[in-house]
Amino acid sequence: MFKKITAILLLFFCVFGFANDLATIQRTKKVRIGVRLSQPPFSVLNSNNEFEGFEAELAKKLGEKLVGENGYIELVGVNANDRIPFLDSNKVDLLVANYTQNDERAKKVSFSMPYLSSNLAVISHKSKNIKTVKDLYNVKLLVIKGTTSIEWLEEKGISNFDLVYCSNSKDCFEKLTNGEGDAYLHTNILVAYIPLLDPDFEMSIKIVGNIDFIAAAAKKDNKDLIKFVNKSILELSKEGFFKQAYESTLLPFYKGTLDKKFLLLDDIYNTFI
Repeated sequence: MFKKITAILLLFFCVFGFANDLATIQRTKKVRIGVRLSQPPFSVLNSNNEFEGFEAELAKKLGEKLVGENGYIELVGVNANDRIPFLDSNKVDLLVANYTQNDERAKKVSFSMPYLSSNLAVISHKSKNIKTVKDLYNVKLLVIKGTTSIEWLEEKGISNFDLVYCSNSKDCFEKLTNGEGDAYLHTNILVAYIPLLDPDFEMSIKIVGNIDFIAAAAKKDNKDLIKFVNKSILELSKEGFFKQAYESTLLPFYKGTLDKKFLLLDDIYNTFI
């Protein structure tokens, strides 16, 4: 009976938060990092069922820093709404999943220093003549639940908008192009590609709200892990990782429509190195 109770308690502790601290990760040489399932050019499954993209590469590099080249790095696909639940249920140890920092989210997770900057933007058909935020009150607006788009809309009074919900960026793109929505509100780095695919669409509002910062995230108060990730981000910057990753993943995708000086944070990191 005692052995049975002990086994149950061990299982409980493993599931609810004691298997993803820095000491455990480094002792077991295993880390699970959540990346977005379908978010090109940041993370997407290729034909070999492997994740590739800017964040996928960053996750692998952080994983190597954590467990060494011979350790086990598992990339776990997540959607926007999965991020906090996957941390809370111990399905992942760390998120590198297009997660924008803000005060509300910081109550639920621990953020690293940021690795990208971004802002909300609007993509719409040129014929809709959408030019200002006020124009969004009179159209069907595509958004993804669990994103900063929703948080911005809540600040403005979400009931004032005619919203069409999507499951992910691909779903929003399809709904936008088939006319289910008139405009698509999302992070600029996740919508800038659309006018490249279809010149009838434009980034009609380039900046909505404030400049945001995207960071890795761990379970709340997992301070040692976040401290290690921060140190690793500075090391990767010094090693030239972010510039290389930009040139191999983001630049070919955006074809110069988003300048790296508005995305990368190496200049800020240099003050810490």
